[in-house]
Amino acid sequence: MKNSLLASIALFGVYRKKNLDTYDLVAQYVSAVIAQREYSDFTSAMIQADLKDLYMIEIPIGVIKSVCKNRIDGIKLNRGAFSCTRFPKDEIEKEYNELNQEYDELFTPLIAFVRNDTDEYQDQYIKDRFGDYLISGGVSETKLNNLYAAFISGNSESRSIREKIDLLSSGLISYNGLSYTDSAGSSGAWTEKLIVFLDTEFLFSCAGYHDDYHHAVFQELYDLINEVNQSYHRRTKKQDDLIELRYLKDTMAVYLSIIAAAKQCIETKMAPDPSKKALMRIVQESPSAMDVDLHRSIIDNAIKNTYHILYDDKDYDHYVTDPRYIVYDQPTYSAIAKEYNPTNDDNINRKIDYYSRVYTIINGLRGGKPVHIFEQCRYIFLTGSRIGRGTSIAGRVDSKTVSFATDIDFLVSRLWFKLNKQLVNDRIPVSLDIVARSQAVLTREVSRKVRAFYEELKTKDLSESEKQIFYANLREAEQFLEPYNPVSTEEVLSFIEYTDFDEIIEAQYKLKQRAAEAEEKEQALLDAKEELAQKEVIIEGLKQDIISRSHCCPLKVVDVVKS
Repeated sequence: MKNSLLASIALFGVYRKKNLDTYDLVAQYVSAVIAQREYSDFTSAMIQADLKDLYMIEIPIGVIKSVCKNRIDGIKLNRGAFSCTRFPKDEIEKEYNELNQEYDELFTPLIAFVRNDTDEYQDQYIKDRFGDYLISGGVSETKLNNLYAAFISGNSESRSIREKIDLLSSGLISYNGLSYTDSAGSSGAWTEKLIVFLDTEFLFSCAGYHDDYHHAVFQELYDLINEVNQSYHRRTKKQDDLIELRYLKDTMAVYLSIIAAAKQCIETKMAPDPSKKALMRIVQESPSAMDVDLHRSIIDNAIKNTYHILYDDKDYDHYVTDPRYIVYDQPTYSAIAKEYNPTNDDNINRKIDYYSRVYTIINGLRGGKPVHIFEQCRYIFLTGSRIGRGTSIAGRVDSKTVSFATDIDFLVSRLWFKLNKQLVNDRIPVSLDIVARSQAVLTREVSRKVRAFYEELKTKDLSESEKQIFYANLREAEQFLEPYNPVSTEEVLSFIEYTDFDEIIEAQYKLKQRAAEAEEKEQALLDAKEELAQKEVIIEGLKQDIISRSHCCPLKVVDVVKS
């Protein structure tokens, strides 16, 4: 049988829509493996290997054991191994093959889309990495990552493609949930104390100072945490929360530096970085430096009173200086700097230092011991930063170790599965909606490009008027090129690839021209529709006039003949 990761994920989506319990779905998969391998005796490890080989899914041993013991009739456990009579081939194989064929059809337009931009990747590589993009939310190759995001975002109105993508979004909930679940019995309740330390961006997102997408995702996370805590309170009669949101002194320092930067921009009339949405909003809405404090009070109120995020003001310097907990040796630090800061930019160096320090604190709080089950990590740092995630991964002992940081998509996915919400039809968390997530990827890439040009602009030897023109174009690009707006994804991809300011200005001119032409055509269409509607009114009036006159003085046939 041909392997297809997408078909397996889609099959989870199919059975989710049928209200089939996730573990009953695993039972279907296991039954299909037993039938295809014609097993009469087997172990959980054998089934685990076969599931990966036949269906490209990794199910934990604990889940397989529980399913074989409790969900499949005809299987017996004897001295650690299972035995059964021969199983007939299962319906799941037929559905899997049909989905496999359907998702092969998805690859044809995807490959054509990628080929239109680059010949850098082989067809099979494009297929394989697309599965990684769906599961992980991205791939390491920036160009390919952006092309995947653009393909999905650009085809969101295509019915055939959108149906497939939506089924994958639905299936990912159960697929991701099972992939990170230690045992079948662990679903349904969060039982371990967890402290989630927030990165700076979430302090602004919770108050709505980024875009609507990030605020919606944060709200979703907060609602899930609140549900876990309420369930814990009811179950134990305890008042403390099982999951807490906090932020460190180091994060507070970054937050205050952004507030200070807003004041400095206003006082010196300096143009802020257009890619920093929170900073831009504060500056734009603050006539004077004193007004910045009003924005800070709004954000502080959201942090403290709306979302009950606690400020952890403890001094953790003893972890940072203790060799037992220091995560990054010099070679590791150098490798991180080489990958994320090849130009040795001071701002990026400060970011790397910040994350290195934070993850050393997390390691210290965990006692310096590696963790292999996410629910047992006790402390985790939540970040959306590319450098933050990369620095965290670099600090892991191995790929099976829970890293010091996670992103909000993963955390929402874990909580969603834990609360058995994967069984709720037609409800997918925003962060797991593949289309919304892809739009967010493109938005982030546009911001990254704007930030790079902004830093370059500050170093250019230009007149003040020239700088203002370039800056205005950057601001416009940041606002106009968001994929949430009705702009072609090709325009977004082009902007991401720009290398100088002249390209931006030329592209902005063309964009405005096309937007004006589109607006003109739309207005012409509205005028034509209005004119047609007026004519229809006139015609209807004439019809009614003819009908009324025929009723008043009906013509005789003979009169018509004589005339």
